[in-house]
Amino acid sequence: MKKIISIILTASIMAGSTAMPFTTIAADTSANEVQSLEAKEIQVKNMDLNDLNAIQSDPTSVPVKDYEYATLDDVITELCGGEYAGTGSYNIGLGYFMHTGAVTRIFMDKNGKLHNFYVLYPEVVVRMKEGVKLPIDKISNALADKGYKAPKFANEGDTYRLWGNTTKEQFNAMLEMLQKLPDALSVTGHLVVYEDTVNSISGGGGIRIGLPYEMNENNENYKELIKVASSVGYKEGTYESNASIGDYQLFLSKEDVNDRTNPYKLFKYLEDNGYLYSTPVTTTCLAMLNPTVYFCNISYPMNNEAPADLGNDTFNKLRDLTADTFKSVFRYYNIAPLYAFSEYDNIDDALASKYLLSDYYVVEYTDGWFSFYNEELQEYKTTRSTIIDGNEVKLPFTTVNAKALAVYQDEDFASKNISQGVTIGSAYFLSGESSHMGTAVYLKTSAGDYVYYTNYDIGEVLMPLADFCKLQTIIRDEMVKHPDWNDGGSVDLTGIYDLAPYRLKTDAESDEDIDFTKGTKTMNLDDVKEIAQKKAKITWSDFAEFKGEWHGIGMYTHMCRFELEDGYYLLVQGNPPDSPDVIRLYHKDDPDFIDLRYHNVNKYIGEQFLKDLKKMSEGELKAFFSEKGMTEEKGFRAWTMETAPKALDNYYLTFLVKLSASLNDKNGNAIINETTDIKELSKMADDNSFDEQFNNFLGSFVIDICDQFALSGHFIYRSEDSGDAKVYRRYIVISVNGTVGRNFTRDEANQMLASTLNYIQFSPQFAGFVYESKIPLYGVDDTGTLKGDANNDDQVDMADAVLIMQCLANPDKYKLSSEGRANADLDGDGVTVGDAQSIQKRLLNIIDYITDLDTIRNMISDYIADQMIHISVVPKEKMPEQFADKYVFVKWNATHSDGLSYENFLRKNYIDHSLIKTIPYDIDDDSELNKLCEKLYLYVLENNIPVGVYKSKDKVIVQYNWFYKEVREKIETFIKDNSIDPDSVFIDELE
Repeated sequence: MKKIISIILTASIMAGSTAMPFTTIAADTSANEVQSLEAKEIQVKNMDLNDLNAIQSDPTSVPVKDYEYATLDDVITELCGGEYAGTGSYNIGLGYFMHTGAVTRIFMDKNGKLHNFYVLYPEVVVRMKEGVKLPIDKISNALADKGYKAPKFANEGDTYRLWGNTTKEQFNAMLEMLQKLPDALSVTGHLVVYEDTVNSISGGGGIRIGLPYEMNENNENYKELIKVASSVGYKEGTYESNASIGDYQLFLSKEDVNDRTNPYKLFKYLEDNGYLYSTPVTTTCLAMLNPTVYFCNISYPMNNEAPADLGNDTFNKLRDLTADTFKSVFRYYNIAPLYAFSEYDNIDDALASKYLLSDYYVVEYTDGWFSFYNEELQEYKTTRSTIIDGNEVKLPFTTVNAKALAVYQDEDFASKNISQGVTIGSAYFLSGESSHMGTAVYLKTSAGDYVYYTNYDIGEVLMPLADFCKLQTIIRDEMVKHPDWNDGGSVDLTGIYDLAPYRLKTDAESDEDIDFTKGTKTMNLDDVKEIAQKKAKITWSDFAEFKGEWHGIGMYTHMCRFELEDGYYLLVQGNPPDSPDVIRLYHKDDPDFIDLRYHNVNKYIGEQFLKDLKKMSEGELKAFFSEKGMTEEKGFRAWTMETAPKALDNYYLTFLVKLSASLNDKNGNAIINETTDIKELSKMADDNSFDEQFNNFLGSFVIDICDQFALSGHFIYRSEDSGDAKVYRRYIVISVNGTVGRNFTRDEANQMLASTLNYIQFSPQFAGFVYESKIPLYGVDDTGTLKGDANNDDQVDMADAVLIMQCLANPDKYKLSSEGRANADLDGDGVTVGDAQSIQKRLLNIIDYITDLDTIRNMISDYIADQMIHISVVPKEKMPEQFADKYVFVKWNATHSDGLSYENFLRKNYIDHSLIKTIPYDIDDDSELNKLCEKLYLYVLENNIPVGVYKSKDKVIVQYNWFYKEVREKIETFIKDNSIDPDSVFIDELE
């Protein structure tokens, strides 16, 4: 039988949620498109929580077709028996929006039964016209301008799926863009819903309703509302809240809290008449245990607004559109000069021919990236960014040749390269390809028509038009003879046409003149990292100093594989003088690679290192660690997927992080982590630098180790001998809490834990593991041996307790090794029956918690003094007399890090936490406000009232959870009976 988990969910402002009836915001579908419910198939699947988690993180794991059988309204209608009303409509304007979290929506059917739906919003789907791509880069840039993250996306042909938008505002911004795409056929929100049944309306069935100001008790609508409420057992009540859900608030409650009259009529009336309302409900979490999932969709109406007509002033319009990074606009003709000018001998005929595929206005940006506008289609395409491995990366439009563009934009080009005084009448940028098709600029000059042409075979040439047409004809005819060249391949023009008279002079310092045979330096990973820093500015000259075997392969004239250390190699390919096409770093036989221009080399190497550690056997790991000088004698350990989880079972496993002796924080303040002057310790304890230093350590790794397992940390202080002086050092001690996430099998989680424990040891800040046994030691530290492991098998189990008893009963027959005896002696008084009992209790999860108040008081005092934690223990003689023998009082002034250290200390030493009380007042303060705080605190402590008492600047604050309704009355009675000024106490109901 499944365990029922009771929780409190609130469909009102009282718990901060925003439940609302879906009927008021049903899918936007025209009447002629709506099919009858009977004709629709409600998609239902049984799933576990891992499946649901997978859908949230990657909605594309569910085929699009699975969503499209029914709308959300269809699903809810069927599950509620055809008729239903929401139990709250507060903030109804939220509407549907996509995000990857879960939202609760609660409905009541006509029988008064409540249905609690957990709604997962995974994605929005856009269908584009055939062959038209979704401008995801433009959408991402526009969202970025508004301060939002780029959505995750995937596509299957013309269908695009976007998800990962976490706020209503962000989704609405993206939805507005999608609905206006001229080539979008539809935009659909895809949702996953799973249901739970709730048991009752709680809190006396209170309902808050927002009403207009003019709707007073004499108003007919008001009278009608009260009449309907009365018919199902509700009456007008009172309720105070600072959060308003309308101009005027009406509160309805049950006349008889035991009345179980079906309230559906009232909720349906509120919904049908457009009232804003909310109510709390109590629910059970059955669906969370074994969810039944329903797939559904929401169709959004399309707007399909075409972009504004750019008219005749296209250049200025495009310039204004991209004013922030605009450089220039030019006209680009997508045409293959190889074919067009082997058949035609002028630009007009060539552009009117079948070889013109398209023409664009091109916006050039100051950072070298391009966007394209097709005037006829009114289509604006941007290639300013793309998504690689989930990251936004800017990529150039490779068909725009930079050298040709410089020619196109140079007004003095003809004068400098044809003859002095020659001017250019008009210029045409053709093709733009830098491969075998080439890039051409057609120039109408005062000396006739010329063509500037470049490709990787011939370099840069400037030819009269007639000679250019002849060249193209020769190339085309030669290609016909060699069909295996695959539309050109590497056409060798040597001997076919004499290009010497037409070649443009080039800079002697350019990449074209590099001699790759003169490199003498052996490339290593440090060299690769240095080259990668240049990103898009990497050129052939960056590889000239390194020795390697350069040769041609396929369509590339230059290729070299540089072998590096640790199984890495760098592959460089391309056709000088054009920039390299391929600059890829590989690792061993892994097919994955990175491009030095667009990816993080350090992160890639770190990820590969982690993969290598995962693949190693225990013997290989130990040999690798030994090779690096990381021996067990120095505190290192090679972990496996068997030993790592076993350590977590037996220890509070932590490791130390060594900090820089001194540094400056982000504000320039000096931080001291090491000193020989004990007077400096107080500065150390008061500098509030934990978060920054902890994050600096985590940030020193090129991968996010918090993705591998859960971590928490705090400062720890140690005094250490260093020669003749005693050095006081501060470390961070980090607790390892196991692998995070629910998408892993146990073996996968254990493998992640082991490999990451191995990985962190390669940090120069790693200062050793600390093993603290989970068997109660009452403050005695374990130095690494496994306490309780009497039989030396690296685990604590019942066999250890049995062996101890056997050795005590029959010492002649049963023996403990010296290490086993040290492990078996848990409390330092020799091996006794008590040690065996402690092991048994631990295995049965029976803990002997420390309950002696004096012991607790002394242990806490010693610890906070040693670790300089800002918590003080109240001396017993200063405690209130009635509690002196019941509790230990402490005054809390700790930072988060100190607080975590203190809480870990209590937990690891099995101190009964319920015997410690944190007081909100000051023991030696005689002010009236402090005395009042003390009086209220002692009253609620003595009477076990579930409230928190705090002292502000001029009031005492008493906080309680809203569902403890009797608390307010008790506090108010105490205030009245003790003649306390009610204005000096603020009673705060937490919603």
